Amino acid sequence: MTAAIQPWTAYELTQQMRRILHYVWPKSESLLGEAGMFVADLVRLNVCTTDVDLLSQHYGVLASRLGAAGVAPTTTMIGVARLAIPTVIVEIEGTAVASCDLAASGGAAGGAGTSSRQAGGWFPMLRMVTIGVYGFDGESFLQRLRHADVRVLFDVRQRRGVRGPEYAWANSRRLQAALAQARIAYEHHPELAPTTELRQLQYAEDDRQGVGKRSRRELAAEYTRRYTTEILDRADLTPIVSALPSSGTAALLCVERDPEACHRSLIAQRMTEQHDVTIEHLRPS
Repeated sequence: MTAAIQPWTAYELTQQMRRILHYVWPKSESLLGEAGMFVADLVRLNVCTTDVDLLSQHYGVLASRLGAAGVAPTTTMIGVARLAIPTVIVEIEGTAVASCDLAASGGAAGGAGTSSRQAGGWFPMLRMVTIGVYGFDGESFLQRLRHADVRVLFDVRQRRGVRGPEYAWANSRRLQAALAQARIAYEHHPELAPTTELRQLQYAEDDRQGVGKRSRRELAAEYTRRYTTEILDRADLTPIVSALPSSGTAALLCVERDPEACHRSLIAQRMTEQHDVTIEHLRPS
């Protein structure tokens, strides 16, 4: 099977890869199904590109989907002068071998193949939840994470401390210790945190509207605009998407109770738009 798609701009190679995965590969899945094969039968990928350096920077888009599916076919990246369609800069060719053929030749279909067959799809949906601090205590916070099957937590706070003794559990060291005990991995991503200037801009709007940080229900329009242009547009979310666990899910953490009042909702929206990640927002009961 061969999948190729024309880019809208050279910058959008990541989007081109995403469209291949989202639109073209499901059609290839149908073809495999007609032949009695599944994603578990994928044994090799050839990724041809006219720009190896650019593709290498964004290869995580493909790798994250393969990892989420629990498959690891032998993959070769091939640099070429041009592809059959001059405006195409990436082409993916896959080879699948039926499991019965592998068994006959002395090979073995791995356990991941069984789960992929049961899932009935090429790539499982990438999922992430978001969660705040306000409204939880330490135990209820961990319970929500366990109930959502969170395996890794991405902290996108600038200041990893929360005022008030009732939220001492959310201060960085205590939180990391509690997560480690719950066997939940922790990563801090300060590159996604708002700057002090942006936070002060939001506080000024809160004062103007007569609301506090803990009672805010939405972000200021100017804060949203500037966070998007100054932080989010410059950020590369591919490493986070690549780190999404193949089983369970991941969580974005900030402070505010409601996602609409927090920049984590903007990050989540961007991940949905650029990486097809399905988002669920966790709130206190």
